[in-house]
Amino acid sequence: LPDDPRLADVWAAAGALGLPVLIHTADPVAFWQPADARNERVEELARHPEWSFADPRFPPFERLMDALEAIVAGNPGTTFIGAHVACFAEDLGWVGRMLDLYSNLNLDISARLAELGRQPRAARALVLRHPDRVLLGTDAFPPEDDVYRLHWRFLETADEHFPYHVPAEEPPPQGRWAISALDLPPDVLALVEAGNARRLIPGLG
Repeated sequence: LPDDPRLADVWAAAGALGLPVLIHTADPVAFWQPADARNERVEELARHPEWSFADPRFPPFERLMDALEAIVAGNPGTTFIGAHVACFAEDLGWVGRMLDLYSNLNLDISARLAELGRQPRAARALVLRHPDRVLLGTDAFPPEDDVYRLHWRFLETADEHFPYHVPAEEPPPQGRWAISALDLPPDVLALVEAGNARRLIPGLG
């Protein structure tokens, strides 16, 4: 677990060296739920049964989120970048509380357009409240033009109800829904798409 005391020196050393910690703590909440007809990602879990953590052998999702908060709170001198909207894009209230409480926490949006884009008003409000703490990320390697175009569409336009994935697939890869864009203002886009990364990541400045 991230809050294992044996890792404490790692987080402290990263802070002392001025190195940001990009941390992936958990997968989507649905992966901890039974892979049955009530699970909105049942088709994704059917394709990848090894992604299911609905088993007492694994730490509960909530325990992982508690561990993330413990290390962020316990290491105020260390900069953390919570991958995938701190791995809790399903609950932007929780994410917003974390950003409000801990100035050393930042987020990237990689692989979470599907979640952010189906709650666009809440997502836009979160970014506007913390414009210097959110980073563009795609989770695509090597980089692909179409993936970046989709992210720019999501961040920059006011488009509604479009696919969150490229190329279009049926069924969609993460769940059967579409997304709407955030229409962020230019000054915020400059931070999210480039400025925050330049400030936080050594060598990009």
